Amino acid sequence: MHQFNEGDIVRVKCGGPDMTVVCVDDNFFAREEAALAVFCVYEKDHFLFEQAYPEYALDIVRYERRRYTRED
Repeated sequence: MHQFNEGDIVRVKCGGPDMTVVCVDDNFFAREEAALAVFCVYEKDHFLFEQAYPEYALDIVRYERRRYTRED
């Protein structure tokens, strides 16, 4: 299981805007790095930007609120 899931709010450890995780990919970076890629989207000046970061460069700001159905 990955540390990050779609919908989580994350931030780069060295600072920056809050970003929303779009997807996670384990085959994006070169094999030498062996890092999990976390694709994030953020808004700046009314434009949306998408960027891939290695998993170790991000901190969780807020986990996605998961909705569970009630079992009767």
